[in-house]
Amino acid sequence: MKNRYFLHSLICLLAVSCTVQEFDTPVSPLAPNGSEDDVFYANLESYSAPDTKVSVDENITLYWDAADHISIFNRNSQNQSYQFSGETGDKSGTFTRVSSPVEAENNLGSVYAVYPYQETTSINEAGVISLTFPSVQTYKEGSFGPGANMMVSTTDDNFLSFKNLGGYMVLKFTGSGSIKSIKLEGNGDEPLSGEATVTVMESDPVISMASTAGTSITLNCETPVELGDTPKVFWMVVPPTTFTQGFTLTVTDPNGNVFFKEATRTDLAITRNSVLRIAPIAVSFNTSGISFSKNDITLVVPQNKSFPYSVDEQDRTFTVTVPTLTDFSNLNFDFGSKTVYADGIKITNGETPIDASKDVTLTVRNGQYGKNYTLKARNT
Repeated sequence: MKNRYFLHSLICLLAVSCTVQEFDTPVSPLAPNGSEDDVFYANLESYSAPDTKVSVDENITLYWDAADHISIFNRNSQNQSYQFSGETGDKSGTFTRVSSPVEAENNLGSVYAVYPYQETTSINEAGVISLTFPSVQTYKEGSFGPGANMMVSTTDDNFLSFKNLGGYMVLKFTGSGSIKSIKLEGNGDEPLSGEATVTVMESDPVISMASTAGTSITLNCETPVELGDTPKVFWMVVPPTTFTQGFTLTVTDPNGNVFFKEATRTDLAITRNSVLRIAPIAVSFNTSGISFSKNDITLVVPQNKSFPYSVDEQDRTFTVTVPTLTDFSNLNFDFGSKTVYADGIKITNGETPIDASKDVTLTVRNGQYGKNYTLKARNT
């Protein structure tokens, strides 16, 4: 998204379609009783294509959503929320302040803006922004989901030129069945989501992921996407990253069946404001022969002995009953020869603790295929 802004109690903005051409000084309405000093203009950053693997559809158009909010730091460190006043699909309109006005000392020399609004977004006196890259994004046909495409901008006068923070991975899938979610992980545990700091510069913003950053991004499809012979396209927004050992995609259908796809190339990079396209992937959910065998499972911690288990293949539930235990936050299982993930984290048999104080998703994997179960622990 890129746009034109008005800041006072109103910010007026004009967004243009995503093309390589730039616009001249825009003609935009002023806020009521506004002056030129009340108006902040913003332009749309063009996509770049540094090599032949990176391109962007010619018909991509950026527009605002009626639910969009942005953060404005108007020469101080107060995070003020502004909401789009137009309708979804509008390429121009106004943002109106919805947070209560706060009197604050002007401890910043410039105005800073961040899309989307997050209550936890902050800025220090040096102008370094702290924000959160989303670990969960929402599927949207032909584009990235609302709030995924984070942007920042700063100005010393009344012109805001937004810069996209991330790059874009475009995945294409064919096959049968449908997709409920797609998880992206770097095989080198590269940081992909969570806390980050951004230094806004006249050129490109500098992004640094925190040591506590997460190592995955999940794209959720609120309505499962049906697959077929024609590739279905899925967009993910990813912070600038080089996958030093390739990456893994975990594709899940609405029934909890799983397909794994690993890319082993070591030079795949997501660069800021560019699109990395992955060749179409044929997906299938072959779970024949994948199941739990309760006789092969041992509860190592707390008592290193067998307890009653039950496995319901129809409901995909795995239940363990430990009559003497009330704290299930640190269980440790040995699943024998099976490859098992707990809430997406690969288990080392007999070593990896599982917090079963709430239901846990266990994924049993066999090569490219897997099946999800719900682990339930109880004491009666």
